[in-house]
Amino acid sequence: MSLNRTGIETADFTWNLYTGCLRGCSFCYARKLARGRLKRAYLKNNNTSPLVPQGADPADPFFPRFWEDRKGDPYKVPKRFRSKNPHLPPGTAMIFTIDMGDIFGPSIPAKWTSDLMEIIRDCPQIFQILTKFPNNLLDWVNSNGLPENVWAGVTINNQSMVESALHCLSNIDASVKYICVEPLQGKIKMDFENVDWMIIGAQTNPLVQPEKQWVEELLNEAHRHNAKIFMKKSLKWPETYQEFPKGGS
Repeated sequence: MSLNRTGIETADFTWNLYTGCLRGCSFCYARKLARGRLKRAYLKNNNTSPLVPQGADPADPFFPRFWEDRKGDPYKVPKRFRSKNPHLPPGTAMIFTIDMGDIFGPSIPAKWTSDLMEIIRDCPQIFQILTKFPNNLLDWVNSNGLPENVWAGVTINNQSMVESALHCLSNIDASVKYICVEPLQGKIKMDFENVDWMIIGAQTNPLVQPEKQWVEELLNEAHRHNAKIFMKKSLKWPETYQEFPKGGS
């Protein structure tokens, strides 16, 4: 079973129907886990993506893999479960989907994503998806749409990632549209008009704190547009913002 109670502050469970990503972020915790304590288990799974770009190695434990035996896991949320999100009724959980990879990574087959979305559409939970490939998310939505119980997010770390993220979010329909600024690696100026929720955090392992001014400017803009804010504990910020949106299934 891969529906795991999680220490991730913004979700109740994680679920990985597929794993792996070839983007190569130096600070990626998932890649460290896949190549560390999960290596043996991952290498036992030979159901790897047929999309192998030049230079990629399917023998890498963090190469994309599909886990057939995990299809039923989202249905196992206890009936009386109480979410971290106070807006959700008993029995409804926030499930961070594909935290051990990227849901719209370029080597993820469309069939895998279709299987994932069919389960999401059928299951009465909240599914948080997050990608660093907003153009791929936009292409998917334009062709297939999103289930009503999906919260769609894009990760940004610096100013160069803002334009494509906001273009994506302004052109999709989703119950909740959010930005995950984690880790914040530089000054970011952005418009929150099409953003319902911002998650913001520092780089961890090793811990690298962003400059105070970078954080303050993002907070001010989010407040100005009434976007909900969730500040990760990693920021060690003197004020506490741990807000959740109300979007539901």
